[in-house]
Amino acid sequence: MTFARKAVMAVAAAGLVVGAAGAAQASGGAVSGKTVGGCGEASGNYQWFKTGDAGGSAMYKTQWTLKTKDNCADKKGVELRVSYRYWKDGAWREDHMDRTKNPVLKSTGTGKDLKDVTIWVCLKGDDKTCAPVR
Repeated sequence: MTFARKAVMAVAAAGLVVGAAGAAQASGGAVSGKTVGGCGEASGNYQWFKTGDAGGSAMYKTQWTLKTKDNCADKKGVELRVSYRYWKDGAWREDHMDRTKNPVLKSTGTGKDLKDVTIWVCLKGDDKTCAPVR
């Protein structure tokens, strides 16, 4: 499964580690973060809903709407990245921010049956600048 597909069915807004929530109750709210060095930023809204349990851990549906802003004169640009765990074949698997596998995250989207979701704000092409959105 490609990251783009996983991200569309999996992502959460920047730097949030998904916490406990009731099955029909949404948790979350306003989030924001700045890249290392402060040249880029992201802000918006993130929510999660508990969808069930797997392997002793809760799973969540996520939804987010984020805006990015480039604050530096070099105008490298800003992108969103994501890391999370997903349930597959009876085990929790990890998906990192590997640039070769994981394209840029869309500013609005949803994810399903995930845990430990973190959205990152980064300067384009510079993973050393990534910082979580919380």
